[in-house]
Amino acid sequence: MVNQWLLSALGQLLPSSCPLCDVPLPIGEHLCKSCHNALPLLDRPCPQCGLVLPVEAPSEQCCGSCQTDPPDFDRLIATSQYAPPMSQLIMGFKFHRQLQYARLFAQLLANAVQQSGHGLPEIILPVPLHASRQRQRGYNQALEIARLLSRWLDIPVAGNVLQRIRATAAQSDLDAAARIENVRGAFKLRQALPYRHVALLDDVVTTGNTVNEITRVLKKSGVQRVDVWCIARVVEAN
Repeated sequence: MVNQWLLSALGQLLPSSCPLCDVPLPIGEHLCKSCHNALPLLDRPCPQCGLVLPVEAPSEQCCGSCQTDPPDFDRLIATSQYAPPMSQLIMGFKFHRQLQYARLFAQLLANAVQQSGHGLPEIILPVPLHASRQRQRGYNQALEIARLLSRWLDIPVAGNVLQRIRATAAQSDLDAAARIENVRGAFKLRQALPYRHVALLDDVVTTGNTVNEITRVLKKSGVQRVDVWCIARVVEAN
């Protein structure tokens, strides 16, 4: 088997093509300008939960839901909405072993984090898969992105601190109430964390129940601030 590191290194040196339109790309680029401009960017997201703010609401103000019943996490940064063509890329990355997309996602997320103007966390924690799911898939998509972000943002990543102790059903198959129960008590820390500010990284945030449950675990352990970083945010959660 060819060494995965060698494949990654070659991917940085050899010319590639845009994954959406096949146009040749300059070395170091992962998406052509036209396709980048076609990404479904978040328009005036709530600074806490990432959902779209009403037209009349000030852009720096949290949405009404976050004001009355805020999530446990403190801020959410996403690169785009979960809609085509971003959803196509994520599906290929997550379920069809198109791991080359990790560089694109990490690049987009690094830009979004840096442009947010907020302080960087002390550690990046990828949302874990259950051991059975990871064996089946062969990799954790959040960890693949986190490893690249760790290098580019100069923030350490801890891929084995969080543990999913129960094999939960896919959140997308459940209604809103069932999603909360599905992840309740599903995560634990393998060890105490000496950090006050952490980033929790996932590929897609839908209702936010998964990252909210993990945030509660983290804050019970003494973490004071949890930022959620994701590639895409579902803006019309079911």
